Amino acid sequence: MHFSKVIAFTFPPGMDFTALEAMLSDLEFKPCEPSAMSSAGFVQPVHMDDAPFAYRTGELILVAVQTETRIVPPAVVNERLAAKVKDLEEKEGRIPSSRTRRRLKEEVIADLMARTFTTKKRTYALIDLERNLFLVNTSTRKTAENVVSHIRSALGSFPAIPLSSQDSPASRMTDWLASGNLPEGWSLGDECVLKGPDAASVRIKGVDLHSDEVTKHIEAGMKVSRVAASAGEDYEFVLDESLAITKFAVLVESELPETEDMMAFVNAQLFLFHTYHKRLMDTLRGSFQLSLAA
Repeated sequence: MHFSKVIAFTFPPGMDFTALEAMLSDLEFKPCEPSAMSSAGFVQPVHMDDAPFAYRTGELILVAVQTETRIVPPAVVNERLAAKVKDLEEKEGRIPSSRTRRRLKEEVIADLMARTFTTKKRTYALIDLERNLFLVNTSTRKTAENVVSHIRSALGSFPAIPLSSQDSPASRMTDWLASGNLPEGWSLGDECVLKGPDAASVRIKGVDLHSDEVTKHIEAGMKVSRVAASAGEDYEFVLDESLAITKFAVLVESELPETEDMMAFVNAQLFLFHTYHKRLMDTLRGSFQLSLAA
């Protein structure tokens, strides 16, 4: 269970998660009803018989939220609504009121919902009891907040807040490129995004980030909003100014157990991810003076 994308939240120490399993099972995912646009709930995060909703190994708890969304294309709704409005105009000899149009649109949507497909999405999250972090495997802030909200609904209270920095991540990352003064053992990758004061942005990929091209953009007042880096031969990642991490990959060769025991395999994957993500977070904490919940 490797998390290649991480949006992190911090929560106060001492929180009690002993009843989490029962609380998550009470909010189990149920398929989307024909009359509903979406459905969401918790599912077992590990594919094995009698898997718990809160899978725990050591100081880590793995959970998963599944959403199902009904696909109702706006273009199809507008097309059918226009046909209904035209038909009504021809029958009554007048333009339908806004109230009538709203009613017709609701009828169109209700009709389509009964015949449309749905899409399912599963988002994993990790409760790190050792570091009081809640890690969501996504690069989308809205998705991460939704998962936090589901945990909050299950527990009744979950005072998790987004990871934040006392320093400006954009300014610090810009300094990495301008001065080459990176955290010890780190080196720049070959991609970054630069943003200017006028909201203009420049995406750079496959280029030496110490090159004159990048330097000129920085000298012109642009700041780094996203940058790729690596920690020697241990791990690599892309960090953005919101402290979200993408493309996180462990580079160290590690032999996962060749076994049909799903529990042993998942535990090994989580241990591997946690080991190197912890090193990354420790470095970021020192570099950015991260604010943690108290």
